[in-house]
Amino acid sequence: MPESEKRSGYEPISCDFYDVLEEMTVRKKHCRIAYVDRTGTPREMRGIPNDLYSKKGAEFLKFEDGRVVRLDRILAVNDEPVSPARRSATAA
Repeated sequence: MPESEKRSGYEPISCDFYDVLEEMTVRKKHCRIAYVDRTGTPREMRGIPNDLYSKKGAEFLKFEDGRVVRLDRILAVNDEPVSPARRSATAA
């Protein structure tokens, strides 16, 4: 694990889950993302994703309006729960 990931506490997501997010971003599909914020509070975002990027050892999904969610905090996409195996690259 890169040192930057250790410092950020980021848990890499699976390639399959990243592909789902990437397809939504490329196709500009309106989506609903359920996630937990930094404090562990459940939240929801709705909108059109327009970027996936990495920063300081973590990966993020950015929406057209500028809101951002860290990928390892996503719990569900369009009401489809993200299984632990799909959420984490290390769960397999």
